[in-house]
Amino acid sequence: MTQEAIIKSLEQFAVQRNLPFFSSSEKQYNIPNRPIRYVASRYVIYDLSKVHQGLYFIFHDPSTGGTYANSGWGSAYCGIYKTIDDFSFDSFTIRARERMDKFSFKRRYQTGDPYLDKKLSIYTKARRIDLTFHSEKKMYQLLQIMQTLPTLQVKTEVDAWNIVPALDHQNLISLKVNNWLVDYAVIEKFILNACEYLLKP
Repeated sequence: MTQEAIIKSLEQFAVQRNLPFFSSSEKQYNIPNRPIRYVASRYVIYDLSKVHQGLYFIFHDPSTGGTYANSGWGSAYCGIYKTIDDFSFDSFTIRARERMDKFSFKRRYQTGDPYLDKKLSIYTKARRIDLTFHSEKKMYQLLQIMQTLPTLQVKTEVDAWNIVPALDHQNLISLKVNNWLVDYAVIEKFILNACEYLLKP
C-alpha cells in the first residue's frame, strides 16, 4: 500500500466514525498554516476532543522513508496525545525493556518492583516520577497493552514541540508506536486502550 493510499484510508476511517481530522493530503484538511508545517510533510490527525479536551491521535512522518516500516524509533510514528495540567516533573520515557538496555548510559529509573524493572525501561533525569500518571497499576496496565503492540512507548514531555497548534509548548503525555497503524480494528483497539490508560485513574 502506498503512502497516499494509507493517508486516504486513515481519512476514510475518520469520516466513517464522524471524527474531526486534519491531513496533509489536501489543502482543505490542513492544520493552520505555521512554520512547522514544512517539517511535517505527511500526517493525519484525529481530533478526539469530544472524548476529552486536549486529546489527539497523530500519525506523523516528516521523513522521506516509508510511513509504516517498522524500523526502530525514527521519525515515523503514530500516537495518542493528551495535555497535562499542573505537571512539574521532568520528561521521561517508558518502553518495553530490551536486551541492549543494560548497556545504555541513560539514567534508568527503578520502580522497586522486580517484575516491572525486568520488563520496562524508564528513562528520566528526575529522581522520582509522578505516580498520578504512572502508578504501579498503570505500569501493569501498560504491559498488557504491550502484548499486542510491542513497539509501544509512553512519554511525558514538558513544554513539548508538537505539530498540533493546541498541543505545541504544552505538557503532554502520549502513547506511541513506531509505525503507522493501518488496520481499522487495530486502530479502534489502540484508541480504546490508550484512552483507558490516559483518562482513567
